[in-house]
Amino acid sequence: MIIFSYIKKYWKSLIVIAVILYLSVMKQPSNEKLVLFEGIDKVVHFCMYFGLSSMLWIDHLVKYKGNYKPKHILFGAVLLPVAWGGLMEIAQGVFTSDRACELADFIANTSGVLVASLCFAVFLKLRTKR
Repeated sequence: MIIFSYIKKYWKSLIVIAVILYLSVMKQPSNEKLVLFEGIDKVVHFCMYFGLSSMLWIDHLVKYKGNYKPKHILFGAVLLPVAWGGLMEIAQGVFTSDRACELADFIANTSGVLVASLCFAVFLKLRTKR
Protein backbone atom coordinates (compact mmCIF):
# COMPACT_ATOMS: atom_id res chain seq x y z
CA MET A 1 0.00 0.00 0.00
CA ILE A 2 1.11 3.51 -0.75
CA ILE A 3 0.59 4.75 2.83
CA PHE A 4 3.19 2.30 4.14
CA SER A 5 5.62 3.59 1.54
CA TYR A 6 5.17 7.13 2.87
CA ILE A 7 5.50 5.98 6.49
CA LYS A 8 8.73 4.19 5.63
CA LYS A 9 10.21 7.21 3.83
CA TYR A 10 8.85 9.99 6.09
CA TRP A 11 9.00 8.34 9.53
CA LYS A 12 11.22 11.08 10.97
CA SER A 13 8.77 13.76 9.86
CA LEU A 14 5.90 11.76 11.33
CA ILE A 15 7.69 11.66 14.68
CA VAL A 16 8.06 15.46 14.59
CA ILE A 17 4.34 15.77 13.76
CA ALA A 18 3.47 13.49 16.71
CA VAL A 19 5.68 15.52 19.07
CA ILE A 20 4.03 18.76 17.94
CA LEU A 21 0.60 17.19 18.46
CA TYR A 22 1.55 16.14 21.99
CA LEU A 23 3.09 19.50 22.87
CA SER A 24 0.09 21.35 21.43
CA VAL A 25 -2.58 19.58 23.47
CA MET A 26 -0.73 18.58 26.65
CA LYS A 27 -1.60 20.36 29.86
CA GLN A 28 0.51 23.47 30.25
CA PRO A 29 3.06 23.40 33.06
CA SER A 30 2.04 25.67 35.90
CA ASN A 31 5.60 26.65 36.78
CA GLU A 32 5.98 30.37 36.03
CA LYS A 33 9.79 30.04 36.13
CA LEU A 34 9.70 28.44 32.68
CA VAL A 35 8.91 31.82 31.12
CA LEU A 36 12.32 33.29 30.31
CA PHE A 37 10.91 36.36 28.54
CA GLU A 38 7.63 37.70 27.18
CA GLY A 39 6.78 36.00 23.90
CA ILE A 40 8.98 32.94 24.35
CA ASP A 41 6.04 30.78 23.32
CA LYS A 42 6.12 32.41 19.88
CA VAL A 43 9.82 31.50 19.58
CA VAL A 44 8.93 27.92 20.52
CA HIS A 45 6.16 27.84 17.89
CA PHE A 46 8.57 29.21 15.27
CA CYS A 47 11.20 26.58 16.17
CA MET A 48 8.74 23.67 16.16
CA TYR A 49 7.44 24.48 12.69
CA PHE A 50 10.90 25.41 11.37
CA GLY A 51 11.94 21.92 12.52
CA LEU A 52 8.88 20.26 10.99
CA SER A 53 9.32 21.92 7.61
CA SER A 54 13.07 21.21 7.67
CA MET A 55 12.49 17.54 8.45
CA LEU A 56 9.97 17.29 5.61
CA TRP A 57 12.48 18.92 3.23
CA ILE A 58 15.21 16.52 4.36
CA ASP A 59 12.99 13.45 4.06
CA HIS A 60 11.90 14.60 0.60
CA LEU A 61 15.47 15.22 -0.58
CA VAL A 62 16.54 11.81 0.72
CA LYS A 63 13.58 10.16 -1.00
CA TYR A 64 14.45 11.79 -4.33
CA LYS A 65 18.23 11.43 -3.87
CA GLY A 66 19.03 15.15 -3.66
CA ASN A 67 16.66 16.28 -6.36
CA TYR A 68 13.25 17.57 -5.55
CA LYS A 69 9.82 17.83 -7.04
CA PRO A 70 8.69 21.48 -6.68
CA LYS A 71 4.96 20.66 -6.53
CA HIS A 72 5.58 17.94 -3.94
CA ILE A 73 7.76 20.19 -1.80
CA LEU A 74 5.27 23.08 -2.01
CA PHE A 75 2.51 20.81 -0.77
CA GLY A 76 4.48 18.59 1.60
CA ALA A 77 6.96 20.99 3.23
CA VAL A 78 5.05 24.28 3.01
CA LEU A 79 1.27 23.93 2.75
CA LEU A 80 0.95 20.79 4.87
CA PRO A 81 2.86 22.21 7.88
CA VAL A 82 0.97 25.53 7.63
CA ALA A 83 -2.33 23.63 7.63
CA TRP A 84 -1.12 21.45 10.53
CA GLY A 85 -0.23 24.60 12.48
CA GLY A 86 -3.74 25.95 11.90
CA LEU A 87 -5.33 22.67 12.96
CA MET A 88 -3.20 22.58 16.12
CA GLU A 89 -4.29 26.10 17.04
CA ILE A 90 -7.93 25.15 16.53
CA ALA A 91 -7.38 21.96 18.57
CA GLN A 92 -5.90 24.01 21.41
CA GLY A 93 -9.01 26.20 21.48
CA VAL A 94 -11.48 23.34 21.19
CA PHE A 95 -9.94 20.39 23.05
CA THR A 96 -7.97 22.01 25.87
CA SER A 97 -9.12 24.08 28.81
CA ASP A 98 -5.84 25.82 29.60
CA ARG A 99 -4.80 26.86 26.08
CA ALA A 100 -6.25 29.19 23.49
CA CYS A 101 -6.36 29.43 19.73
CA GLU A 102 -4.11 32.41 18.96
CA LEU A 103 -3.51 34.09 15.63
CA ALA A 104 -0.02 35.14 16.80
CA ASP A 105 0.88 31.47 17.36
CA PHE A 106 -0.34 30.59 13.87
CA ILE A 107 1.75 33.43 12.43
CA ALA A 108 4.81 32.13 14.35
CA ASN A 109 4.12 28.60 13.03
CA THR A 110 3.80 29.85 9.46
CA SER A 111 6.91 32.02 9.80
CA GLY A 112 8.93 28.98 10.89
CA VAL A 113 7.73 27.02 7.85
CA LEU A 114 8.47 29.88 5.45
CA VAL A 115 11.94 30.58 6.86
CA ALA A 116 12.88 26.88 6.74
CA SER A 117 11.64 26.62 3.15
CA LEU A 118 13.50 29.76 2.17
CA CYS A 119 16.71 28.37 3.72
CA PHE A 120 16.37 25.10 1.81
CA ALA A 121 15.48 26.88 -1.45
CA VAL A 122 18.60 29.06 -1.12
CA PHE A 123 20.70 26.02 -0.23
CA LEU A 124 19.50 24.14 -3.31
CA LYS A 125 20.03 27.17 -5.53
CA LEU A 126 23.60 27.58 -4.26
CA ARG A 127 24.25 23.86 -4.63
CA THR A 128 23.21 23.87 -8.29
CA LYS A 129 25.51 26.84 -9.06
CA ARG A 130 28.61 24.83 -8.12
